[in-house]
Amino acid sequence: MPKLGLILTAAGQSRRFQSQENKTLSLLCGKPAFLHSLERFLQIQNLVSIIITTDSEKTASEMKKHLPKTTVPIQFILGGETRQISVQNGFQKLPPVDQVLIHDAARPNLTQDLLNRILNHGKTAKAVIPGIPVVDTIKRVKNGLVVETPPRDELVAVQTPQLFDYEILKEAYKAPNKEATDEGMLIEALKHPVCIVKGDVENLKLTHPQDLERLENYLSSTLS
Repeated sequence: MPKLGLILTAAGQSRRFQSQENKTLSLLCGKPAFLHSLERFLQIQNLVSIIITTDSEKTASEMKKHLPKTTVPIQFILGGETRQISVQNGFQKLPPVDQVLIHDAARPNLTQDLLNRILNHGKTAKAVIPGIPVVDTIKRVKNGLVVETPPRDELVAVQTPQLFDYEILKEAYKAPNKEATDEGMLIEALKHPVCIVKGDVENLKLTHPQDLERLENYLSSTLS
C-alpha cells in the first residue's frame, strides 16, 4: 500500500470572501470549514503525513485548537505569495512518500466517493485530478475581443483533491511556472499524462460569503 502525504492549502488571502479571518475557519455545521475535509482524509489508513499551509501564525493557532486526535503528524507552515509557492513550501516539508494529495481547505464538502475515485485511479496513474464538464460556452478573450471559442466538450472545470506521484511532483518543481494555477499544469509541462476523473458539482470551493449557505445545505444533507 503506497504511503500518502497530504498538503491542505489554506494560505489564500480570502479577498473575495470579504472577511478579516481566514475563510477556512468559517463555521459550517458547527465546525471550521477546513476540518470537514481534514477529517475525511484522516480516514485513509496509509496517510503518514499532513502539511497545512496557512496565511498567518494566527490562523495556524486557531486551527490547532480544532484538530482531532490522530497519530498522523500534522505540521503548519506559512504559505508564499502564490498558491504554487505555498504548495511547494508544503511539499518540501513532507517526508519521502509514494504519493501526494493536494486539497483546497476551502473545499469542505469532499465526499468519500470522490476521494475513492481519485485513490483508485492512483493505483495505475501517476497524476490524477478531478474535473466537471463545463456547461456554459467559454470564450477566450484578449483586449476586450473574443479570440476563440474552445469546443465545450473538451473543457472541464478542475477541482481538488489532486493526486501525484511524489517523484514526478518533485521533478515538476525543478522548473516552476509562474502561470501555473495548480500542480496539474506543472505535470503537463513535463509532457506526462494527467488523468481526469469525474469530479463532484457539490465539491464547491468557499469563495464568496454567499457560498456558506450552499455549503451548509450540502453538508447538512450529508450529515443527516
